[in-house]
Amino acid sequence: MTERKYPGALSLIAWGTLLLFVNITVGNLNLLPNWLGYLLICRALPAVGEEEPEALLLKPLCAALALWEGLLWLLLLFGTVPDWPVVRLAFSVIFLYFDFQLLSNLASTAQRHGCQEEKSLRRLRNIRAVLNTLLALPFGWEMVPYFSSVMIVICLVAGLWTCCVLFAYRRSEEALESV
Repeated sequence: MTERKYPGALSLIAWGTLLLFVNITVGNLNLLPNWLGYLLICRALPAVGEEEPEALLLKPLCAALALWEGLLWLLLLFGTVPDWPVVRLAFSVIFLYFDFQLLSNLASTAQRHGCQEEKSLRRLRNIRAVLNTLLALPFGWEMVPYFSSVMIVICLVAGLWTCCVLFAYRRSEEALESV
């Protein structure tokens, strides 16, 4: 793979991840839909796959997540709130695996390229796995206000940290290319 493709793929992943964390809504319409974030990440996976072949296995999962989020976006746009707990749980499991494996693949490549973001990517992978598992549990978190507030803050910090590390990793890969 040429070095130019990989930093570009990292940009797509970083922007896609940012779209997954930032929600700006007008009425029921999310102006920065999650499905768009997944499409950006899907577009990046072939270039990541040239560095880490296992990453190509994530493409069908990423497409499924994009379709699921697109369906939810359309239903919410038309005022319908789906109550499909088993389907939601299944997509939570898919997301957990997808997120964990993508960050693992990026960390592995960062390690091979000697980028300092490798350790942060691995830490984030582990922290996000725990957070996402807790959030996927069928428990009424909103019934425990203090815990809910703490979880919201932790998730926001983890989300912002993830985006910062991904953009920093992209800059590190671009710097390697110019050497």
